[in-house]
Amino acid sequence: MTIYILLADDHRVTLAGITQALNEASRERLRVRACVNGTDALFHTLGRQRFDLLITDFSMPGGQQPDGVPMLARLRQQFSQLPILVLTALREACTLGAVLATGVAGVISKQATPEALRLAALRVAAGRRYLCSDVQNVLAQRYLHKAAWAQEGTTVLTEREKQVMDLARHGLPVRQIAQRLGRSEKSVIVQRRNAFEKLGLRPDALIYHHPPRELIAG
Repeated sequence: MTIYILLADDHRVTLAGITQALNEASRERLRVRACVNGTDALFHTLGRQRFDLLITDFSMPGGQQPDGVPMLARLRQQFSQLPILVLTALREACTLGAVLATGVAGVISKQATPEALRLAALRVAAGRRYLCSDVQNVLAQRYLHKAAWAQEGTTVLTEREKQVMDLARHGLPVRQIAQRLGRSEKSVIVQRRNAFEKLGLRPDALIYHHPPRELIAG
């Protein structure tokens, strides 16, 4: 059975290259049915045609519809049954984690070979998850375990933990954080440790990569 794909990327050369790679390498199992070069066309096309798989770039600015994580969240809300494979050059673990938190089925690097892209498309279309090795390596450097990969953008921190993490992400040491917040260094250390445990961060994680904001406990 042929798997019909909607391909979204704001670079026409990329669209042409991926279309050719998938159509030629898949032995008729994969077929790019339509290509779009922006978020407005993406949502419009999905509303008019049926597809078995969406392969989309992460960053496609310039449209009235959002790109990035808000785009993926809206796609998951409006087309919940459509498997999504995200094609991206992202190297920031916190943003990759936010992508996974939207519920997409797969993420693959833009540097992936045509064969790797074909395998990823087949796996995601079959209802399985796929993360390329590059993405897994980036995530493993930040998080202690795989269960934490998609939770940083949705984990609830207390207001005090969030304040500490916001300053720590800008590279401030414990003493300066304590001075800024008017707390003891011991309190800051405890609050940072609690936040790290909730987020599943490695003790040596570079937390100043400006990840998406966590939800704040009321």
